[in-house]
Amino acid sequence: AAQEVRQIATVPTINVSGIGEVTVTPDIARITVGVQTRDKDSAQAASENARKTDAVIQAVRALGVAEKDIQTTDYNIAPQFDYQKQPAVLVDYQVGNAVRITVRKMSDAGKILDAAVKAGANTASGIAFDLSDPQKAQDEALTKAIADATRKASLMWRAIPLDDATRKNSPLRLMELTENANGNFPPPMPMARMAMDSNTTNTPVQAGETKIVVTVAARFTYYDR
Repeated sequence: AAQEVRQIATVPTINVSGIGEVTVTPDIARITVGVQTRDKDSAQAASENARKTDAVIQAVRALGVAEKDIQTTDYNIAPQFDYQKQPAVLVDYQVGNAVRITVRKMSDAGKILDAAVKAGANTASGIAFDLSDPQKAQDEALTKAIADATRKASLMWRAIPLDDATRKNSPLRLMELTENANGNFPPPMPMARMAMDSNTTNTPVQAGETKIVVTVAARFTYYDR
């Protein structure tokens, strides 16, 4: 008996990638400042630290920073030794308390930083910048990435040598669309070092710009049978 041989038609595809970029200006600053105190008596060092830290908190609260936007990020008590002497000699105790302040009005960042320093903050780890609505920027970048992939596929489809009838009956159609997991980056948080000078007023704080990048992979076909 004759065997029936079936040929499986290969569907022509166009595989492309798309990239979308959105440049935004951060609208949130997270300032981390701290208070360090030293005393031969650990309890006295802790008490003085608590007083100064509370003064820092009250100073920034007076400028409109909400309680929920002030967070203690570190607290430590450590004995300090003179290791040049043998055996090592206890010198005093150092107490450190770090507070992160979220500033939701960028124009106030320098003023709030200055207030914290004047109130007693004597250490800082920097300023981190963020977006209040990162999803909006990510969605815009995703839309641009899809448009970029579609543009590339359309360009390739138009370049394929097809007669008019075939092209009319074989419109470009999307088969698959995937967002690359490693292409959707959260807003970067550039760091800025701060000079702890209590005589400085209105310290300039520049957020600069940050870029949101999204990439997608798309598969199109122009086979319509």
